[in-house]
Amino acid sequence: AAAEGRYLLGTVLLEQGEWAAAAVELDKAAQLGHPKALVLPALARALLQQREHRALLQRMGAITLPDAQADADLATSLARAHFALQQTDEGQAALERARRQRPDFVPARLLQVARLASRGDRAAALQQLDELAAHAGQDPTVWLARGDLLADLAGPTGDAASALAAYEQAIRL
Repeated sequence: AAAEGRYLLGTVLLEQGEWAAAAVELDKAAQLGHPKALVLPALARALLQQREHRALLQRMGAITLPDAQADADLATSLARAHFALQQTDEGQAALERARRQRPDFVPARLLQVARLASRGDRAAALQQLDELAAHAGQDPTVWLARGDLLADLAGPTGDAASALAAYEQAIRL
């Protein structure tokens, strides 16, 4: 019961943006034996939000979870940490692992879109966002990412109507 309570408190703190406190509670939940498939992905996100990239990779870089959803979540956080440290090959490998585990995992797909856009392949990024919107159209993060990309494509003097429409859709959801 104590492990579950720590886990639940940690996830609430994580959702509220209290990343350091969330990490403490999630770490305690793990120590008390709460299932790793639940705790580790959330703890990884808490560490990532604190920019504890090296700590995340040291603690969880070699861990593979048996649950595909949990492993895709963890691998996506590991990919983000690698990319933040300019470890492109390792980041790409972790991202591919996440996509293998769950091809439809929205955070991994959004990270792939961001990678395409950052390399200047905005057309491919927009195509992937369109495909993602068709499959995961009820996820506001998809529409927020689409709005960001369209706003970037429109530039300071371009037509921002499509970006605004995507942002409005994200708000509605």
